[in-house]
Amino acid sequence: MKCEPDQSVHISKLQEVPNMKYSQNEKILQITEETLIVGIDIASKTHFTRAIDFRGFELDKVTKFSNDAEGFTQFVSWAGELKTRFNKLNVIVEWSLPDITGSTLPSI
Repeated sequence: MKCEPDQSVHISKLQEVPNMKYSQNEKILQITEETLIVGIDIASKTHFTRAIDFRGFELDKVTKFSNDAEGFTQFVSWAGELKTRFNKLNVIVEWSLPDITGSTLPSI
C-alpha cells in the first residue's frame, strides 16, 4: 500500500476541553457523516483494525498491521485509502490496550 499525497491522513483525537471530561453526548456530536472511525485492537506484535462510518456500518474487512514503523505506515496508508474511497473529511482513531481502553492516538 502506498499513500499518495491526495490520500494523506491526519489522525485526529477528540477535541479536549481544559479541566473537563467530555460527556457521552459531546463525544457523539464530534462524529458526523464525514467521519471515518477506525478502531484498533493493540497487541504486542500484530494489531487488528476495523473501519466504520458514523452509523456503524463496516467499510472494510478487518485488517492487521505489525507493531513497527512499517506496520504503522501501512496502517496510515490503509486509512488514507478508505478516507478517499468513502469521501470522508475526518478520521478518528480509537484503540484498546489490554489494560487501557478507549485511548485516542495523538495527532500526527
